[in-house]
Amino acid sequence: MDWKTFELVLLAECERAFQCWLAEHPGHTVYALAFHESYRELDGQMNLPQLAVNSLEAAQQVKSAEDNELKWNPADWNWQNVLVIEEEPLRQWADDLNEEANRSTQNHWRKTEKRFLSVLVRIAKSLRKTFERDERTTKDFVVYVSDEAEDILRRCVPKSLFEQLFAEYAPKSQVDASVLLADRMPEYLEAPWSFEEEILSLGEKSIPALLEFLPSKYGYYGAVLLGKLGVRDQIVIDALRGGCGSGGGLAESSAQALFKLGDIDFLFEQTCVSATRVQAVAAIVSGLKSQSSGPLDYRFAEKLLSSGDPEVVEVVEEELKLGSSLCEIGLSDLDEAFRGLESSHLVIRWHAVSVLGDRSLGRKAAKQVLPILAKRLADENASVRRLTLLSLAQWKAAAKPYHDQMLRLKEDPDREVRIMATYVFE
Repeated sequence: MDWKTFELVLLAECERAFQCWLAEHPGHTVYALAFHESYRELDGQMNLPQLAVNSLEAAQQVKSAEDNELKWNPADWNWQNVLVIEEEPLRQWADDLNEEANRSTQNHWRKTEKRFLSVLVRIAKSLRKTFERDERTTKDFVVYVSDEAEDILRRCVPKSLFEQLFAEYAPKSQVDASVLLADRMPEYLEAPWSFEEEILSLGEKSIPALLEFLPSKYGYYGAVLLGKLGVRDQIVIDALRGGCGSGGGLAESSAQALFKLGDIDFLFEQTCVSATRVQAVAAIVSGLKSQSSGPLDYRFAEKLLSSGDPEVVEVVEEELKLGSSLCEIGLSDLDEAFRGLESSHLVIRWHAVSVLGDRSLGRKAAKQVLPILAKRLADENASVRRLTLLSLAQWKAAAKPYHDQMLRLKEDPDREVRIMATYVFE
């Protein structure tokens, strides 16, 4: 891909689009342009962004408690896109960008994304330089890329303007932290999900307030935060154990927090109690779901599945059912994943098959993963065979040596497997 030409063309189109907008909207003073809605999916789409415009006059019409947030959120602006992406020349460049992103490995996709974002940052800086002295823009006129990554915003906006306009991103000092604990913790606990970062930044200092918060209306989120803090204090453990017997959201969150804190024996004890069985089982199995950050370990789930308790088995299967959001694995997890492929428990096999479809494990891992994974194409269970097809397909070109085996499943006895085999090779 010719990145230099791409950048020049996109910059020229942005300048032209903004000039047209200015001509069509006399009497408006623009305080910001923003790139946004650049949808990107690993190993998939990488879209050109929309270019949003907002003026002081339009912003002043918005009167609410969220004025400042709306002021800097381009999705809420009057003019969310002035850039025509669906027509030439940008339509072809959009196709070229997607082709470049997806022509090789996931690592290449990430490198392409990084380079693409750098292009947008440079264009944002160029647009600001071109229009900052225009009488139709404000003295603190900014152009930025609206992205979840704070560093992207910082790269677009001069430091003085960043500190002036985006104060919520300014780093908090240690002095500020103790002030937050003394003066603002009650405010934070009114909606703790909105102030999670601030509360967690206080570490152990936040524990007394969180413990007092547990019996309240939103106490379940206090349990969530205690689990994330990771402080295995006996007072914390006892409080969370008490929460497990309270019912509702607090019981579920307390069990999840106890799993994070390693109180596994207690949770297994609770699987034998009808009032706490469901949340205890769900917490134990959570190590295999997307919220997990620990090593892959099927032993807890296998112990539950071998318990002989139908209700326990039902909860495990529901938690790990097909389509669930599962954990991601690393190279150190491969041996355990391979062991899972041979499990006598169906739910463990389909979990292992699913997590081994992660191409980000890398090319070296593919040589080890794919031959073992391909054996599951002959699994006795149709769901496992279908998931194996999907996981192998996610490895793209690396799975080519197994295409003949995969194609044979177009004649599989199970209709869903046949459909998947056809879909994979469309």
